[in-house]
Amino acid sequence: MTNAVPRNQRSHAWGELYGGTSNVLHGGPSSQARARYRQVVRLAREVFVPLPGRAAQVLELTGRQNPTPGDAKTLSGWADPRAVRYFFLSRPAAAWLGLLDEVWLLPDTTSPQGHWPAAPYLDHVTEVAPQQARVWLAGHAEQVAEAGPEAAGALLRLAARPSIGLNTQVRTMVNALTREGREPGAADGWLLRLAADWARDIPLADRDEDWIRTVEMLLAAVVHAEHDTDQEIRAAAEAGVPDAEADVEERLARLSACRLPAYEAALLLVALLRTAYPAPHHPGEGPAHLLLPMIRTVLAALLQADVQRTDPAVRHAAAFHRDLDEVALEHSEAFFGPLLARAVLDLTAADACAGVPLAERTEALVRHVGKADGRLRDRLLAAHLQHLLPDAALPGALDANAWWEQATGLLPALLAHRPTPEGARLADHLRSTCPPGTTAHLHTQMAAAFGAPPGPEDLAGYDPASAARPPRVWIRVWHWSPVLPEPLLALWEPVLTLLRRAKPSGPANPCAAGPLVEITNQPPPALNETQVQAIAAEHGPAATAAALAAAPDPRYLMVLRTLIETDPAAWTTAPADITACLALPQLRAFYLVIAAEQTRCRDAFPGHALAEAVAEALAAHRDATFAAPVTDEDTHTDTDDDTPTARLAEQALLDLLIAAWRADSDLGENLPTALGHLYDLTAPLTTPSGGTPDDTPPGTLPADFVGTGPAGRAVHCLLEHARHHHRTTGAGLPTMLLNHLTTITEATGNQPRTAAALGPYLPLLHDLAPDWLQGHRAVLLSLPADNTLSAASAWLRWGPSHPPLLADLDRAELLNRLRTCAPPEAVSHIAAALLGDPRFLGDPATLFAELAAAEGGTAAASRLLTPRPSRRHRPRHPGRGRTVACRPGRRSP
Repeated sequence: MTNAVPRNQRSHAWGELYGGTSNVLHGGPSSQARARYRQVVRLAREVFVPLPGRAAQVLELTGRQNPTPGDAKTLSGWADPRAVRYFFLSRPAAAWLGLLDEVWLLPDTTSPQGHWPAAPYLDHVTEVAPQQARVWLAGHAEQVAEAGPEAAGALLRLAARPSIGLNTQVRTMVNALTREGREPGAADGWLLRLAADWARDIPLADRDEDWIRTVEMLLAAVVHAEHDTDQEIRAAAEAGVPDAEADVEERLARLSACRLPAYEAALLLVALLRTAYPAPHHPGEGPAHLLLPMIRTVLAALLQADVQRTDPAVRHAAAFHRDLDEVALEHSEAFFGPLLARAVLDLTAADACAGVPLAERTEALVRHVGKADGRLRDRLLAAHLQHLLPDAALPGALDANAWWEQATGLLPALLAHRPTPEGARLADHLRSTCPPGTTAHLHTQMAAAFGAPPGPEDLAGYDPASAARPPRVWIRVWHWSPVLPEPLLALWEPVLTLLRRAKPSGPANPCAAGPLVEITNQPPPALNETQVQAIAAEHGPAATAAALAAAPDPRYLMVLRTLIETDPAAWTTAPADITACLALPQLRAFYLVIAAEQTRCRDAFPGHALAEAVAEALAAHRDATFAAPVTDEDTHTDTDDDTPTARLAEQALLDLLIAAWRADSDLGENLPTALGHLYDLTAPLTTPSGGTPDDTPPGTLPADFVGTGPAGRAVHCLLEHARHHHRTTGAGLPTMLLNHLTTITEATGNQPRTAAALGPYLPLLHDLAPDWLQGHRAVLLSLPADNTLSAASAWLRWGPSHPPLLADLDRAELLNRLRTCAPPEAVSHIAAALLGDPRFLGDPATLFAELAAAEGGTAAASRLLTPRPSRRHRPRHPGRGRTVACRPGRRSP
């Protein structure tokens, strides 16, 4: 504030100062007192500023090239902000830097934003005396950075000047900005962009370990930010916040401005690769950076972090769907992971050009990426080998025998999954260039990856016209068939002939990535939203569906959702007619998902429409499986192999089956197919996990816990069918289902996903299969002391009230859960039971005395006596209320 500021504003400033001082006098903190003191000094200076008669002295001191300590003393006696501001803007001699008091050179601590009047002068000193400026800035960087965002930004700009650097100090600043758990500030995005500019401006010769670690922190912040949306939505849903998604969207919109844009991160990747091999023309030429192994490790570790944070359900089907040969660091991508993978491959290729041995240049890739996802590791190795053929004139190229050994050793792992473009191209090269002496071995190796072809009985058991899903290994052979050798194709020809009847168009080219349907908010210009609504109003849903499917670029998902939600009865009366008009599989699957969400509407799915919708969902899922093979037909379902269309169809099918059985709909001839498919889906829960031990802290859900998943929801469907069967026939739970639940409980009963799948249905098992439940109470009815998620705690968190089941839980374990309030919904269960019968858990006085006897018991008793909200406000089960699968970090339409 200066005298140029109107009098009323200066009066307001003194009024604010009076109010703030009053707060300090009435018990405010000491830091507030210091801030008020600085404020009163600044305001007093504004009141008693000298007259313009000092102008001549200011000009004289500014022009002196060799000032004296006396000149500095004269300057320090000024109390005129205007004169000081003019002095620094006039770019006085660098000699003043050693004479002026630090109070003059440091930022204004009374300014919330960290105003720094001396910044223009220091910028001048970096040009005329860079060594002197660097020493001063390095010694005061911490004080400047803490003064506020304006000062921190000015410091980053100064650090980017030639010969300044401040690598250690900038690393400290970026570490503070990107620290996990820190609430982002409004200026963080601007500061991160300045830090990225600084990193790219540092000369190659000055890029040391501090520089590499700073770039790593900036890139890691981008990786973490990309996946924050999913975590925010999951946390909000877990807390039971009303309208959680709208609140999360608003918060994420604010946070997006506080983050480093993805295009800036891509430029940092380019800078990191340029640092590894500083030669000006071709990567791999000239000497490598001394810290090249660190750069390899940094890139591989960043890719590992991105893969681990990516939802496994979309990791291969969407996030890494792209052909990595088509990914370039200069072009934007929907996901950051493929850019990191491209950077890893580019550095590995540069290593090959420099003659680095294969084991050394891929060590970080194998170690870090393999720890996160073995399939992606194999894909990257295949891409590297494909671009390093034996005849390549590169120092790092392998001889023919060594290359064939590496490639054929990788082949079984590639053939165990859906073909990726990189793996398919490698397999095709092996098939077409195989030396005569190794052909038999290669064919044997490929045949072993698929196992023995089916016999006549197995072939006769599959009807291509039915909605049943073909065996998964058949689909895997189908997708790999364009690059398989003739002898192997001959063995599987009966299967391929059968599948061609179900899909006459044949398999897609596995050497190229198929199109990934994009979810857009706006339809293409050929047919706008108003026209679509007019067609729906005049001609009905079937005609509208046909118009959408006939458009040149039919990506009308948001429009389709709006139409269905506006008139659910019309759009769910004849599902078969609508799906017949939607030519694209993606549109059919999306329609069924949105239609399934309308089951809560009173007029939706009249008559036999639910059974008809289930039949359409089975058919849609069968069609989608031709683009979604899995790895093992007997042991587990690999959702990483599913395409987005297959997962949409799966989601629709599971939702519709639950709705159909809750409405007691008769599925007719589709019932055996549906039940068989559900039993197949639960296969992952019947085999103990062979993965790495879970290091999730006790009492918390794993970081990648996104609900029960298809396997858990299939368990829900099977139990809903059992409830429907009991309700319509009076029979108990089928023996086949109980045997299957026994297998699941013994194999994975202690894992969070199985606990979340079985927990909400414990009341059903308690009523219809009490003996079976008592036989497995050690797993299903326990409440671990470390608050680990179990089936019983999942029921307390997400299940309906059921006092008999509550009475069956171990009393000591239940009281311990009440004391730790984990989950807090346990209080609601007990409170509801006590309202119905105060002596339900024995004498109330004894109960409360027993509860209060241990640590946390008094607070638990208080919570138990506090009025509880209605049970309908219970936090949603993580397997319910799912949104359509799309990019992690983006809300689906």
